[in-house]
Amino acid sequence: MKIYMKKLLFLFTLIVFFISCQQKINLVPSTISLEFYYDSLHLEKKVNAKLNDIDTNALSTVDIKYPVFKDSTLNWINNFIVEKIITSTTFDSVYATTINKFAADFLEHFSQESALGNMYAEWARDINYTAKYLNDSLLQLNFELYEFSGGAHSNTLFETQILNINSKKQLPITDLLNKDNDTLALKKIAIKELHKMKQIKPSQKLDDDAGMFINDATFYLSNNFWYDSANVYFFYNNYEVQCYADGPLEIAIPKTKLKRILKDKFLN
Repeated sequence: MKIYMKKLLFLFTLIVFFISCQQKINLVPSTISLEFYYDSLHLEKKVNAKLNDIDTNALSTVDIKYPVFKDSTLNWINNFIVEKIITSTTFDSVYATTINKFAADFLEHFSQESALGNMYAEWARDINYTAKYLNDSLLQLNFELYEFSGGAHSNTLFETQILNINSKKQLPITDLLNKDNDTLALKKIAIKELHKMKQIKPSQKLDDDAGMFINDATFYLSNNFWYDSANVYFFYNNYEVQCYADGPLEIAIPKTKLKRILKDKFLN
């Protein structure tokens, strides 16, 4: 009996030890800090220039604000953001490798154009990059660019990227849909909403009757999309689907019209 009790006690001790070890492992999970802060950069340069036939000191400015993620495992997001910023405009003939160089190159071009007597207005480049979490695994980045470097008007750009933190990839629209071929149904719904926005009948044409660069056959779902609790949005920048004077285009599709298309987790 004593031997049996000793064996039982030994077995019990092993079980407790095993459970204890498992608990210790589970109590120290490999977690990722989702915390981030905003960094900013301001550079400016004055040059002697002739503005409206008057000699003056012309000012060129660059202002950039962007999120920086603290956890080293999210450096891929930081790299994604930097890459987006430094390739966001085709003004520079050679893309810079850092944000500081990207800003400095703009000011240098300003100086060069001024020296050639091509300066008719002050230049500006403003970038505002913001971030917000849709849930623990999806991050929405909003990129806004305003740039004036001479010419008839300024240039603007707005883009949204939804990043999947687990897969380390940008979310395509198909990830929101029940089936990949649901994009065809989504496209048809978007075209109907666009006809309503332009106040033209379904029998009318977007290119002829709404003055757009596209028609029902060439219409496409923009990769520039996002969603909230009520709608799914598709955004088209200047010159993408209509002339500059008409501005950018945003199509908001109510989720109530997408119940058969969207996955349940994206309907709320």
